[in-house]
This record gives sequence, structure tokens and C-alpha cells, in this order.
Amino acid sequence: GTYSSDDIAAIDVCFPCNPGSYQPDSGSSTCLDCPDGSFQPDFGKDICKLCTKGGYCNAAEKTDGGFTACPPGTYNDKLGLNDANQCIECPAGTYSTTNGAESEVTCLPCPSGTYNDELGESFLLST
Repeated sequence: GTYSSDDIAAIDVCFPCNPGSYQPDSGSSTCLDCPDGSFQPDFGKDICKLCTKGGYCNAAEKTDGGFTACPPGTYNDKLGLNDANQCIECPAGTYSTTNGAESEVTCLPCPSGTYNDELGESFLLST
């Protein structure tokens, strides 16, 4: 979670890594940026946290990684995603009004008298 640099003369001190970065090894001269889909909001850490299911993260230095929920009609069942395009669309014949869905079970079958012939829909059409 810390680093020291030869560029800073006459200082025998280790510095904490900034939010959005980490350092898992001892004796390091730099910090590493958190990989895509992960974040670290605190100073001086040795790991990054994975973005939670139901959305994606794209701001490694923020408290929640800049978490954005997948929109209705989509879901995300994996940890560590970093892009809206990684949200999975509900199949045709189903719909979902859930924001930040973590599973395909939120994609409900269209009830009698309605249909949906598109992927990723959050509403129903009458027949």
C-alpha cells in the first residue's frame, strides 16, 4: 500500500498509494492503477475492490468505483465489469423494469395478451 522514490532526495519515508491505485509488493517505487472494473477509494491499500454485480464501474478513485446500475431491460451477473455495453439484454419475449438487476431471473415472461419482440426491453406491447 506504499511506495518510495529515488526522485525524492534525503527522505527515508514511504508514501501511501493514492485512491484509485494500490501496491501489493514490498520495496516498490511506484503504485499501480486499479484495473478496469475495480476501484480503491482509500489511501495506502494493497488491493483493489471489484465492481459489484448489477452494473459497472469506471472511476477507480471513487468510494463506489463510480458504480452505474444496468438500466431496466438488462442485467449483469458478473463482478468487475467496467462498461455499459457489458450489461446483458433480456431475451425477446421477456421484459424487466428492474434497475441494477443482478440476474436473468428479473427478465420476466410477457403475460398473456402482450408481447415483446426486441432484446433488452423494459415495457410490454399489447396484442
